[in-house]
Amino acid sequence: MLAPEASALFGRPAREVAVSQAGHAESVCGYSANTTPDTTAFDNITYSLIVYVYDDTTQYEQPIAGAATPIAGIGERALRITRSDLVAIEFVKNGQTVLISYSITALTHHPTPNTNAAQLVGLARMAANRV
Repeated sequence: MLAPEASALFGRPAREVAVSQAGHAESVCGYSANTTPDTTAFDNITYSLIVYVYDDTTQYEQPIAGAATPIAGIGERALRITRSDLVAIEFVKNGQTVLISYSITALTHHPTPNTNAAQLVGLARMAANRV
């Protein structure tokens, strides 16, 4: 369902991947893309997008997030967390918490996920409209 959006975010075709650590999420989906066919290559860059949906608001952890930045216009409340190779957007709507986690990892120099933060916010707004 989010494969076209993930592909646009990554700038290359995304494939759906299994997410083994779903925590207490009621629903989870993951997408990934690599810049080389050999995922162990020194110059490979891995793009990852994972979406978790929780059936309550206890997962919305604004105090724990610390350096979180509030975002207006997404659900009832939302925040963005940026750390090194990770940007996460978390929002609450209709008693559910949705966490969207976007990362870019590589052994060599690579773009940061914060480069696409505006695009990720747009994806979060679209997801909030579906909840």
